[in-house]
Amino acid sequence: LGRPPGRPLRLAPLPGPPGPAPEVAAGDPPELAAARAEVASAEAEAEAVRAERRPHLDLEADAGFWGLGFATIPGSQPGWASSQLGASAGLNLTWPILDAGLHRARLAQADLELTRSRAARELEVRQLELARVRSRVDEVGFSAEIEARREAVQASGDALVAEESRYRGGRATALEVLDAFASWRDARLALLQAVLALRVAEAARIRWSTP
Repeated sequence: LGRPPGRPLRLAPLPGPPGPAPEVAAGDPPELAAARAEVASAEAEAEAVRAERRPHLDLEADAGFWGLGFATIPGSQPGWASSQLGASAGLNLTWPILDAGLHRARLAQADLELTRSRAARELEVRQLELARVRSRVDEVGFSAEIEARREAVQASGDALVAEESRYRGGRATALEVLDAFASWRDARLALLQAVLALRVAEAARIRWSTP
């Protein structure tokens, strides 16, 4: 098998999976934050369309060189500035009453967009919760699989050592030793794949729990 016959066979211990990752504070990932921002924008747009039918009171004030001049203070001589400066103020009330259907159409469109954005936000929330629960379930399942795989690696390693001992004693063939080595290799590869799957599940949980 390419090993010096006088050197004892020692199997390097496999690194065990670390403990469960600490819980990450739940927050809003970018997808959910974007969905909520879209709902807020749709609500503001609908409110702006509704405000078009409400009365509007505008205050206007102007000051400048009007040529009419301010009132002269008693006892003072009128000068150029006092004779040229002027100011005005006014109140304007506008209330659109007639509706040819355009406002109703714009309001219906705004309400429809608001309903769509709220439904999209609800879908994003449910998908987020599903991803979180699925990642937690995967973590538990892969952790149990890792423990079983570690036991399989230990058992296949013991079988490999036994076959090599029998081979050195002349009671087993090299093919039997190679078969035992292949079984140990496959068990170790399956353990590493389970560890990788656990890391992927942990990364998914952190991904969907981090704002």
